[in-house]
Amino acid sequence: MLFVIGTPISSAAEGSREVNVSSDEVQYSSDGTGAVFTGNVQVNAGGLQLQATSLKVNSEGESRTYQANAGEQTPLLLTCNDCADFVIQADIQKQAVFNDENNRLQLTGGLSVCADDACQRGKITADSADWQQQKLTLRGAPTVHGTWQLPETTETINMQAQQVIYHLDTGEVELAGDAQIERGGNTITGTAIHFNVNTGALKAESSTEQRVQATFGGDG
Repeated sequence: MLFVIGTPISSAAEGSREVNVSSDEVQYSSDGTGAVFTGNVQVNAGGLQLQATSLKVNSEGESRTYQANAGEQTPLLLTCNDCADFVIQADIQKQAVFNDENNRLQLTGGLSVCADDACQRGKITADSADWQQQKLTLRGAPTVHGTWQLPETTETINMQAQQVIYHLDTGEVELAGDAQIERGGNTITGTAIHFNVNTGALKAESSTEQRVQATFGGDG
């Protein structure tokens, strides 16, 4: 079964997009303001695709909320067609909630962000995340951890911070709160670190409470 829900999922600047939902079964509420999709749920909204066990849709006025749930053995899987091979996989029994009023996608519970389907080029793990207008904000409990391989190299970057903001359109990554990056045997810490996963460019910032510190590994 395929359902088309005529509600914008992008900002006005990006244009209005429909939300397409397919599933094995759907049940509508008696007042027509809600629906529950179950069984192999597939959601397509512009450049985003979501696989879930169930999806609950609620309407209130002109706004609509989509709540996707994982199954006991099936995690949520969210892919972004406009973000190269960008993949998000949420842990079991977690949720993805999208509100079309502010175009905000909230992911709760443990989740992983991968640079490809097999997570071979990079992976960031977090406790929760917000996705809004090509910006993914990841939060840890207490920290966000990540490993990323630079394009066309074998060099790997290890990162850690209380919050990580990933700009999907540019590859810019902002680490804030006890930020730390390890690269080539060297370690850099600071209040905030800006890093580009596409180019490898890096900049660390200090504050009155914490200066930038660097530790360089020896060559032996």
